[in-house]
Amino acid sequence: MIYLQRTNKKKSTGKLILVKTLIAIAGLLISSALFIIYSHRYNYIYQYGPATGIVLSGIGLITLWDSDKPVVSKWHRVLFGIVFGLILFSFLIALITLRTMYTNYQLHKYGAKARGIVIDIETHTSPRTRTSYHAIVKYNFDKKTYWQDILDNQHLYKYGDSLLLKCSSHDPEIIVVVSHTSALKTEY
Repeated sequence: MIYLQRTNKKKSTGKLILVKTLIAIAGLLISSALFIIYSHRYNYIYQYGPATGIVLSGIGLITLWDSDKPVVSKWHRVLFGIVFGLILFSFLIALITLRTMYTNYQLHKYGAKARGIVIDIETHTSPRTRTSYHAIVKYNFDKKTYWQDILDNQHLYKYGDSLLLKCSSHDPEIIVVVSHTSALKTEY
C-alpha cells in the first residue's frame, strides 16, 4: 500500500507571497505619506526618497503578483502591465492631489506672514524637458532661518527682491508668495 503525504510547500509559498505583499503595501503607504507631508521641503531627498519608495514598492508588487502565475501568453502579460500601469497612474494622480490639499489646508488653517528675500536664481535643465527657473528664497519665521525654492518660469523674481510670504506655522517650509517688491526701483 502506498501512502501519499500532502506537502505544505504550496501553503507556505502562498503565505510567503502574502507576507511579501503586505510588506510592499506597507512600504507603498509609508512612502506615500512621506511624499504627501514632506515633498515640499527644500532638500530634494524629501522628494526623491519617497518617490523611489513608491516606485520600488510598485515594482515589488508587480513582481510578486506576476511571478506566482503559470506561464501565460505575451498578450496576458501586456494586458496585466497596462492594467497595473493605469492603477499606478491613478494612484500617483491621487497622491499629487492629496499633497496639494495638504498644502492648502496647512496655509488656510495655520497661515502666518513672513518676509523673505531672493538670494539666488537657479536653472534646472533636463534632456527631456525644457529649462525651468527657480528663485531661492531665504526667510525667517519663529526665530529660525529657512530656504525654499519657488518655480519662476515667468521670471517674476530677481536677485534681492523682497517677498511677503504666507507660511504654515506648523510647517514653515510650506509657503506661498503674497506679494513682492522689486530690488530695482525704476523711476522716470
